[in-house]
Amino acid sequence: MAAYPGNVDQYTDTLQTLSGTPVCAASDNPSVPYPLDDPACGQLDLDFGASANLFTDSHGTELVGDLQKSGVYHAANADTMKPAWSQIIGVSCAACNAASTAFDGHSIEGVGTPGGELFSLARDDGSPNWLSPIADGAHYQSVSTADGVVYTVDGNGFLDVIDAASGNTITRRPMSEDTGTPTQGTTSDGVSIAEHLVFASASDVPTVTGTAVAGLIVAYRAG
Repeated sequence: MAAYPGNVDQYTDTLQTLSGTPVCAASDNPSVPYPLDDPACGQLDLDFGASANLFTDSHGTELVGDLQKSGVYHAANADTMKPAWSQIIGVSCAACNAASTAFDGHSIEGVGTPGGELFSLARDDGSPNWLSPIADGAHYQSVSTADGVVYTVDGNGFLDVIDAASGNTITRRPMSEDTGTPTQGTTSDGVSIAEHLVFASASDVPTVTGTAVAGLIVAYRAG
């Protein structure tokens, strides 16, 4: 068994030092309820929110990589879990950088937040290949890839289709045109690709009355 340690919850040395001071210590007073007896004191909730990738570098070494909410993508040797490389791709915060990434056979693609920026990292050292803004703020929707194309559904209700080699936008399809109802918002919708078809789930938009239409899965023909 082996494990790879990500960034500590405090991430910066300043916050880590603060969390060890007496004022941040948990209370021994049984009358003080949790979590009031355990001050945050720099605890930023920077765990891993995204699913991991298994991929090989150009030398055939199998790596495991994952995007942490600290804004760092980590890659480790899958056999030993020793660090291989890491790359900062976004700002650290509790609600950021939680969307699962994808491997297209050559590079890793994902979305960094806040701001919503699709990125591509070289598999050997994590150096950036390109950045492509999708501008949806918080982004929890996973990234998928097939046949040199990258897909994600964004919080603005669009299906984003990006060229994996260049980062250029192939199309941004407003899914409301296909569902006949408004589709947008912060969700965890993903994209699946099979048999030259792209399946994307469209999220609901609550109506003025507080009710919402049913979510829908939309099928598109790839290429």
